[in-house]
Amino acid sequence: MNALLPVAQLQDRALHFVESDGYERATSLGAFHLRHPGDFDFRAGVELARQYYLPADVGPDAAFRGYRTRDLSRSLLGYSRTGHDQDELLQIEANLWREYLPRDAAMLLWRMNDLSRAVLTDLFIRAGVAPRDIDTVAGGLSKNQALQYCIFNHYRPEADQPIGLTAHKDSGFITTLYTVEPGLESLHGQQWIPFDPLAGHFTVVLGHSLEILTARLKNPVTASYHRVRRMTKRSAATPDRFTFGVYIGPRWDQRLYQYDVAGQLSDVGTFVDFQRAKAAEMEYEFHPRVDSALRQSTDSPCTDRGLSGLSSPTLRRTITLPPMPDEHEASRLYPAWDMVRARFECDALRFDDAHDFDRALNDGFFLLKIPDGVALDASDRFVRHCFEPRVDGELARYTGYRDCIVPGDYQGYFDREHDQWENFYVERNNWPMLPDQVAQAGEAMAEIGIGILRATLGHLGISAAEWDTLTGGLTAKRGHQMLAFNHFRSGKRVRGSKFHRDSGWVTVLRSTTPGLLAYIDGGLRCINPEPGYFVINFGSALEVLTEHLPHPVRANIHGVAETIRCAARHDRLSYVVFLDSDLHGDLYQYHDGVPVKVQTVKEFATQEVSRTYDSDGHLL
Repeated sequence: MNALLPVAQLQDRALHFVESDGYERATSLGAFHLRHPGDFDFRAGVELARQYYLPADVGPDAAFRGYRTRDLSRSLLGYSRTGHDQDELLQIEANLWREYLPRDAAMLLWRMNDLSRAVLTDLFIRAGVAPRDIDTVAGGLSKNQALQYCIFNHYRPEADQPIGLTAHKDSGFITTLYTVEPGLESLHGQQWIPFDPLAGHFTVVLGHSLEILTARLKNPVTASYHRVRRMTKRSAATPDRFTFGVYIGPRWDQRLYQYDVAGQLSDVGTFVDFQRAKAAEMEYEFHPRVDSALRQSTDSPCTDRGLSGLSSPTLRRTITLPPMPDEHEASRLYPAWDMVRARFECDALRFDDAHDFDRALNDGFFLLKIPDGVALDASDRFVRHCFEPRVDGELARYTGYRDCIVPGDYQGYFDREHDQWENFYVERNNWPMLPDQVAQAGEAMAEIGIGILRATLGHLGISAAEWDTLTGGLTAKRGHQMLAFNHFRSGKRVRGSKFHRDSGWVTVLRSTTPGLLAYIDGGLRCINPEPGYFVINFGSALEVLTEHLPHPVRANIHGVAETIRCAARHDRLSYVVFLDSDLHGDLYQYHDGVPVKVQTVKEFATQEVSRTYDSDGHLL
């Protein structure tokens, strides 16, 4: 066993060091060895590390080669070499791994990234970082919004440079490296000491942002100041030295933080200025696309532009929201929003005024007259009883759904920890589980929502030939169609639901009770139901698609006030049909009149859901 670096393994998302002083030595040396999980398959990562710099080919290894010249324009980092050392490197942000890298390599990197996030969280806690501060200092680490990217290093022995890799401290919090060959060394005092690899283990290198954050705490962390020795020329049979790994650091567009001696966070500058200084120190050119993205995000603050490394044009800028009131405060303090009204006539969506369609797109809401023949008595009855324990008799099909197992992802019963909200979700393929008339109501609401989506795309001038691709089959009555039943438990004294945007295209809401609030023009407004009308709201998929069109659609920000009830009054109830793209599809955005794929639907849904149900009620 390597006698220098301490050795640890991750169990139950906590680090366990082999030696009793392992953590103290790790934070003094700035690195430690971390045991590989037994089920990690590194073959695809090794192949990519050994081949990415080779010329493009058409053979079985084609996906692993040609990255020096491949179009990586969506990455702010990509391929680079400095000219001052032997290293050439490929750096790709996590949100682009599935797009740019071989599938098995991307899957490996995601597993390494999840491991690194758990390791970093444990290191934060050990060093004295308050759990409530972790997402602040690490740019949304718990929501996968920190700067996260992979690094593939190739050390070119033919490059006539004095060093393999220029001495430096990594700028972020940690880098988790897969390495099999000696060469890495770190300055300890006045001496360069080897950080040789240990078979079956990663080398975890602690970074400069972690050192700065903890410098004045009781247990400060030292970042490793390290380099790679110069590689000499090798025989054709000996592969060049390589490493690969994952990096986690602050977001490009966030502040850099440090605790003071009293344990309070203080702002010590911007992370991007810190990075520029480090690039100058190493005589590297600072990433030009990062500067460009920062300028664009300043010019257009509604989107993130990929500055986190896991972010994308789909992650909107953070908004600070007013506290969520209770329903009595809401009705007293916030006026009702005057929603425009529409109806279907011979399958055509008609608004009361010629300009009301555009106003609905700006507001993100409108009222739709419930078409004749749409029967809601059974679905109204279902939402009143479905959360109750199962009973026999005429209510047997309407009760007991808290314990109902629904096949498929993200379906069934959900108890929202931070909200009064409890939900029962069921996707269209499983609607036969419901009473027949409830399923029929869901089918009618889905038909209405798809009709609204088709009318909206036509109103925006989007070619009907593109609808099926853009909406993941939804306009052709496929896609993802979900019925959701909501109960707001007045006995639980918390917010009704967090302010959020719906992630899909169109939501058709059946509600008969006030309590819904929207954040419009910098203030809260009540979105009150009207008898005989559905409330229609537009979702984030439509906002992302149309952001650069002449008339972009707004995905409204909304939530539910705390429900307060006396014993004689029923709790607040509602139900909706969510309409989204097929979860295995892609999300698109128009650029210069051309739809461009920006993210997978599943990644987007995961990103948005993580922000909908968390405990932070003041930020979105």
